[in-house]
Amino acid sequence: MRQFFNSVQQGIVSPVYLFYGSQELLKSEAISALSKFVEPEGNNWNVEYFDGDKISAAEIVNAASTAPFFAQRRLIVVKDVPWLSAKTARLESADENKQDFLEPFLRYIENPVGGNILVLTVKGEVDKRRKIIKALQKAGRVIKFADLDQNKLMIWLKRRFAENGHKSSNEALEYLTLVAGNDLAFLANEVDKISLYCADKAQVELADVEAVASRGAMLQIFSLIDAVADKEAEKSLILYQEMVKQGEAEQKILSMLGKQMRDMLAVSELQKQGLSSAQIASQLKLHPYVARKCAEKGRRFSRSQLMRAMELLLAADIANKSGQGDLDALLQMAIIRICAF
Repeated sequence: MRQFFNSVQQGIVSPVYLFYGSQELLKSEAISALSKFVEPEGNNWNVEYFDGDKISAAEIVNAASTAPFFAQRRLIVVKDVPWLSAKTARLESADENKQDFLEPFLRYIENPVGGNILVLTVKGEVDKRRKIIKALQKAGRVIKFADLDQNKLMIWLKRRFAENGHKSSNEALEYLTLVAGNDLAFLANEVDKISLYCADKAQVELADVEAVASRGAMLQIFSLIDAVADKEAEKSLILYQEMVKQGEAEQKILSMLGKQMRDMLAVSELQKQGLSSAQIASQLKLHPYVARKCAEKGRRFSRSQLMRAMELLLAADIANKSGQGDLDALLQMAIIRICAF
């Protein structure tokens, strides 16, 4: 992916591109880079966009066969082409070699118009075993814009904050990846919000992100566990009821509570073995922020209390599934009894 952007900056481009994968923002940034390469002044006279749902393979060929208008290059972008997606049913059980509608397109990419750059995008995955995908790989470049792993996501966020004029602490970035996930478009919006909030600060800290970033169910669970660990039964019930009012199912809350209790116990055991936070996160496959949070909250419980808490939550689940009570009432009672430790 980085190689693509470097190549465009160096003026090295292919006549045909296929962009696929889950990260729509990265696809848009790649198209923007090609657009600036074709029209450095931003005129967009030689940049044309089409909806993949509303254009046939033959019409794509007609568009791509038009020579640049008083320029050396032209960019043709066809977004979300359904017949290239791995999920499409159109060619799923058919022999592609018999599909007449693809033939004009296959002939074009074998001999594309000089100076023209054709970009096709697909939502999600493609099947690289297909004849059409292999032809695209041979004619140009097929690039996957997939979710970033934690390290690359941290680098991407740090760069994004830097573009907005801010440094950022690792703790702030880790928290942001937890609350916003791997959706770069959503993360970019969160970065912009936080940057505005920190307009008069040189560095974004954890407290800034906590104050501004959208909060998901995971963080609400941490707030609930905070209250439970502090033996604040009334506050715990209020937080629980707020989650239910916001649409979280009782069963999901029970499962998340149980998982956090298990994670706290596992983190506590590994800490006793001398493992670092990073090692614990890696071994348990936990988000770094979650691992640190479990370590912090786990100190407020003894091993036997964590075991007992998991037993109470399991008992509530079994009682509900065996028809012995309503899960809402059973879970609230379990929370009260855990607060009484």
